[in-house]
Order: sequence, then structure tokens, then C-alpha cells
Amino acid sequence: MLIAGEGLGLYAFAHAPGVALAIVSMLVFGLFTHMACGATYALVPFIDRKVLGGVAGVIGAGGNAIAAGFLMKGLGTALCALAVRFSPEHKAREAALRDNALAVNNVIAN
Repeated sequence: MLIAGEGLGLYAFAHAPGVALAIVSMLVFGLFTHMACGATYALVPFIDRKVLGGVAGVIGAGGNAIAAGFLMKGLGTALCALAVRFSPEHKAREAALRDNALAVNNVIAN
């Protein structure tokens, strides 16, 4: 949806009859571009906490382009992602971190 919004913003910019509409369409394009970047960064903590710095570095170095290249190279790569399995220790550690974060959030909310 974000890429479609970017495309609509660029389309409106290319077909703008005046400067005012061109500026508004560029602002819309920029808004959708920043939302897409934010969506990419929002995924960083969910990758793996042990290599958080490396993942943040890859995302920061290339942004959406590198993330898309790594994650969506093709159907074969997407199908290989189905074979990824995490160890029970990793799952337990991540579940404990999630439960701790939810408990802290509940304490703050109350």
C-alpha cells in the first residue's frame, strides 16, 4: 500500500497542471516514502535481538532497497523462508522478553 501511495504521488507530480499541485503531490510522495522507511525500521527488533546492531546496519545502509533485495528476491526465496525454524531456546528467550515487556507495559498503564 505504501509503494502504491508513492506511485500515486509521483503520478500526480508528473501530471500536475501547476506548481501548487506539484508541491502537494511531492509532499504526499515524501509522506509515503517516510512511512515505508518507518515500516522497515519497525521490523528491526523482531529479527533477532543478538544481531540487532547488524540488522540495523543493513537496514540503515541501504534502507528499503537492500531489505527488499534480501527479503523478496523471488518466489524461491520466499518459499525458503517457510523452512526457517528457531531453536526452542531462542523461542523461550524471545517469549520471556515479550512477556517482560508486556508486564512492564501493564504496570505503566495501571
